[in-house]
Amino acid sequence: MRESFSGIVNIFFIAIFLVIISGILALIVSYTKAFKMKNIIISTIEQYEGSGCTNDSSYCYKKIQERAKNYRYNVGNLKCPNDFSKVGNLYCIKETHNKDNKYFYTVITRVDFYFPVISDFFSFNFFETSGDTQEIVKPS
Repeated sequence: MRESFSGIVNIFFIAIFLVIISGILALIVSYTKAFKMKNIIISTIEQYEGSGCTNDSSYCYKKIQERAKNYRYNVGNLKCPNDFSKVGNLYCIKETHNKDNKYFYTVITRVDFYFPVISDFFSFNFFETSGDTQEIVKPS
């Protein structure tokens, strides 16, 4: 009888281990998706030199939205920090001015991740990544 209980305990620990490993792998895939989407947004903003990328009715945003659909990027409820503006529930953006008519954009992307046990205890369900564009010179 004792051997049967130790076998059940071993199976339980193996099952817990597999759940944790699969959760970690899902987290890595989700975070990689947010990181790649940030790079896509930054490259598109640099391509259009920031023209119209801060509102959700421009061609720049439509191109970013199309690439997000192709990549299956989805954010549940995006909340941006105070000095950032939310663009179409896809990303947060902030324009920072430097001297000599130069400026750059800071972009924040997020991916929702819900892991049943961990998210319930620690009450977090998103991961974010941010990055800056290269300096862009405004035409005078």
